[in-house]
Amino acid sequence: GRLNVVGSLFMGLRPLNLDLTQSLLLGCTAALLGVIIAILSSFSSRAIAKSVDAFGAVFQNRMELGALVTGLVMGVCVWLVPESFGEPWRLWDDLTWLRLSSPEALVLAFAKWSLLVLAFAGWGSAGLFSPILLLGALTGYSLGNAFVSSWAIPLAIAGAATALASSYRIPVAAAALVLEIGKDGPMWWLTTVAVASSAIYCHFFDVKSISSLLLERMGLHLVGGRVGEVFGRLTVADAMYRDFRTIRDNASLHELREAVQGSNHNFLGVLSVDGKYLGILDNNT
Repeated sequence: GRLNVVGSLFMGLRPLNLDLTQSLLLGCTAALLGVIIAILSSFSSRAIAKSVDAFGAVFQNRMELGALVTGLVMGVCVWLVPESFGEPWRLWDDLTWLRLSSPEALVLAFAKWSLLVLAFAGWGSAGLFSPILLLGALTGYSLGNAFVSSWAIPLAIAGAATALASSYRIPVAAAALVLEIGKDGPMWWLTTVAVASSAIYCHFFDVKSISSLLLERMGLHLVGGRVGEVFGRLTVADAMYRDFRTIRDNASLHELREAVQGSNHNFLGVLSVDGKYLGILDNNT
């Protein structure tokens, strides 16, 4: 369901029929969009992490008061920009049919971003996936609509995927997402340009994913996509198997076949007649 919001943008996609010069200009704009979103993602991730720390320091054990203050501030944001608290499908529909101007989209993006940061700071939890897609789409829409209105939807799609890629550092998955949803080759190439420029920026400027920054607040660090401290404390006793099937070294092939079929692992422990460990038998041999 969350991915369908990106799919809805393809409903408003129209053939661009660009010449070579226009195609190059659109590609350069997509690359610029990737850098802009990477910068915004880096800023947003740090803003969320620091706001959580700030609220914790101010309210400490008075979390109920913190939640109440957060709700009041969010209410002010919604009062100033009522569209920021509308039905999500209506906002995606407005993007699809070009009902927003670039300034309106930017104001809405800022209001949505503020609500996201406040929700994380005061309530300690908020959905990230859909808001990140929406913020990226609004940014791409604003940039595209500022150049040529027909570029708004293509760059909104590229912006949504790029925001996902830069926030979670998953460029390949984000680019593949557009191809999987839209089945549109040209749109995939445009998205890949934006995602690639974002990935390059994140790599050279060491932009951390939002999950990494939130884990660091708890004293944890990601190493190769995994929490390094958890693996650093593991011992062999924690990682080894204790419950696995064994078989005697003098067992028949019929007994071996039954043991393999009943095993939950791809190996069997081999024991001598008197129960001593002899070795491991690979079930694939």
